[in-house]
Amino acid sequence: MSPIVDKSLIQIQFDGKLIDTCVERKTGTKLHSESSPNGIVLTHGAGGDMNLPQLSALAQLLAMDGWVVVRFTCKGLNLAYRIKVYMAVLEYVVSQIVDVKSWVIGGRSMGARAAVGVANDIAGIPLDAKVAGVVCISYPLHPKGDTASLRDGPLKECVKSLCFISGTRDEMCEKCLLEKVLQNVKTFNVNWIDDANHGLSLRKKAKGDQQTQIEQIMKETIVNWALQLSQDRTKAVDVRDVDDKVIDELGETKRKRDTSKTVKKVNRKTKKQK
Repeated sequence: MSPIVDKSLIQIQFDGKLIDTCVERKTGTKLHSESSPNGIVLTHGAGGDMNLPQLSALAQLLAMDGWVVVRFTCKGLNLAYRIKVYMAVLEYVVSQIVDVKSWVIGGRSMGARAAVGVANDIAGIPLDAKVAGVVCISYPLHPKGDTASLRDGPLKECVKSLCFISGTRDEMCEKCLLEKVLQNVKTFNVNWIDDANHGLSLRKKAKGDQQTQIEQIMKETIVNWALQLSQDRTKAVDVRDVDDKVIDELGETKRKRDTSKTVKKVNRKTKKQK
């Protein structure tokens, strides 16, 4: 039996280095197909790599659902460097995977911080139009044991829709603190996984089926959020179309009035000349 998901391992050049990257998409879909699947770029936290079991499982679930999923490895604790690498990966996939019209960027823990940083950095440049929102899996709002040092600035700055998936026992993201921060965030969605910690593991060690359920919840959260984003964009376009039509009609009415006034003036002048 042929695999359900096709995986391609590639290396993206950045600053003299090669970034290990995996592209996954449902078997049978072609790069230059007429359909426009959703695309998502994901990366890991401060430790591990793109093959983190939870990240790999999520990628496969999204790919099976029709998404084009890109994972990449960027080890290190320098956030600025990770943002630069993420930007290079995003630029590459947007230029090379041409059938994806809209991308979501995201990551786990520090990877989520990097994704938010990219979303803020692309504001005002052409790449911005390709990114619909940001997925933050276990966003580390504060260091462990230090709730006074909040990493909330980039979240408040971000104008993209943010999708948070966090555990209610996350030792790096107290629920009450994130909810307070989100009062100053433009657009967001949050799904709290009850009794899960920063690694999205349950207090009682999750059995295989429990971990699978958590991964399924993560996938459904992202899919439903992205669907809502798509619907909102469609409504916005419809409103703009209506506005443009109204403006055109008003303009045409004004032109007719102006023409009518001109004709009347000409007629009056003609009568005077007679």
